[in-house]
Amino acid sequence: MSEFIKWSLSTILTYRVCPRKFYLSHILADGRAKDPLRKQAHWLKKTINLEMWAGVLVDKAINAWVIPPLSLKQIPDFNQVEELTIDMARRQFAFSKQHRYQTESESKAGDNFLILDIHELGTAYEKADLELVSQRVRQAIRNLPTLTLPDGQLLLDFLLEADWLKANVQDRHIIIGKANLNPQIDLLVGYPMRQIVLDWKVSEAKTSDYARQLLVIGSLIYRKRKQEGGWAYQFSDIQLLEANLLKGKVQEHVLSEDTYQQTVDYITLTATDVDLMRAGRKPTQISIDEFAFSESDYACNTCPFYALCNHLYQQPDEFDPAHYAESVSLAQSLSN
Repeated sequence: MSEFIKWSLSTILTYRVCPRKFYLSHILADGRAKDPLRKQAHWLKKTINLEMWAGVLVDKAINAWVIPPLSLKQIPDFNQVEELTIDMARRQFAFSKQHRYQTESESKAGDNFLILDIHELGTAYEKADLELVSQRVRQAIRNLPTLTLPDGQLLLDFLLEADWLKANVQDRHIIIGKANLNPQIDLLVGYPMRQIVLDWKVSEAKTSDYARQLLVIGSLIYRKRKQEGGWAYQFSDIQLLEANLLKGKVQEHVLSEDTYQQTVDYITLTATDVDLMRAGRKPTQISIDEFAFSESDYACNTCPFYALCNHLYQQPDEFDPAHYAESVSLAQSLSN
């Protein structure tokens, strides 16, 4: 066992909102395990709703068909990007509907991989809900070339003028206290003596954790460079941008000495909490009985683990996939 905690903001937020969900998603879930319970928990961990799906589609589209031409100083064909993304949506929907995720790994399925709650959990939906996903995807892609930075510069020009662009970055690591950080970064933009982090957002929600997530990434970049010695960034050299593709707005979040220290303290303290809970044990040595239920009805009612959580509470000594499937159907009949 590593002495460090694999830390992410989503993991910590899950631990605080519902300890039991934390156990199911971050301790029990294992897609490579032969145990059907661990596999089921893994599928539920990967399950998303239709609103989240729109964001996944746009992220993949930007990585595949927007950033590569921009890196070559070419303007993407956004009409083509739009149609390619809708085609990807059709393939993903078929993959999820056919439950192919039960036999194909994410690495094998590639961009086709998807698990929707409407298929895994039988969540009710209408044709209009699917049409809304398509509308959001198209709107987000159409808005992208019109976005402007807070200083008025067109985002597209800003990206074309950059020294380099790196999308879907997953190779930035750092240790802070007991925390091992390796965040996924939507886009890194390189300029002389500067580094810009850009997070794509496809949501109409007024509140989100994007600010904190960006501060985590900015703090990692600052601290990593400082640890390496030699020339280091000033806080003002690291720019954190949140691009809301539905609202057509780019917002900046400021990394300062205060926000940096607050972020480092938050990471250190929350990693310590998880480390104390884990107490050096392997996942198989930790019991679900150690974890409390959420006190939020909303958190329970919107949780993909809801049926599995209740099933394990009622039958703690065994997991029967057939009985679990019946409990999923019952839960949906009661909610519809």
